[in-house]
Amino acid sequence: MNDGRVPSTDPNAILSGKVKWFDASKGFGFITVPGFEADFLLHQNVLHDIGRDTIIDETVVEFKYSYSANGLRTTEIVSMILPQDPIDHDDVAALGEVCDQRVPARVKWFDGQKGYGFVNRYGDGEDIFIGANILKRCGLRE
Repeated sequence: MNDGRVPSTDPNAILSGKVKWFDASKGFGFITVPGFEADFLLHQNVLHDIGRDTIIDETVVEFKYSYSANGLRTTEIVSMILPQDPIDHDDVAALGEVCDQRVPARVKWFDGQKGYGFVNRYGDGEDIFIGANILKRCGLRE
């Protein structure tokens, strides 16, 4: 039975778990690990170290951690595997086609409730539709 304490004090020990939830506006979320009753805090600063601002739920992560009086805390993301999220619209281009056509763009607007929005390619006024599934495949939620 696990009493919520980390079994290893080795600073290089690595665990594997899934992102339970992460809220970019709050700047934190939690990782669950089988066999642990307590969740591991995942702060946005840890994501910044790997060049991300957010991470989607159910992402499998390998991570380093620490244990303090405040609880279990993620200190470094070692690797991650994004969850499979099949594209559910027949008219959306395959991911390979989209990736082959990458262009710098800025977000015109995006509605997380609706699951879509539009971006503008730099130097071009034409709007480009972007759905939440494409963002999820890139490890972004919003």
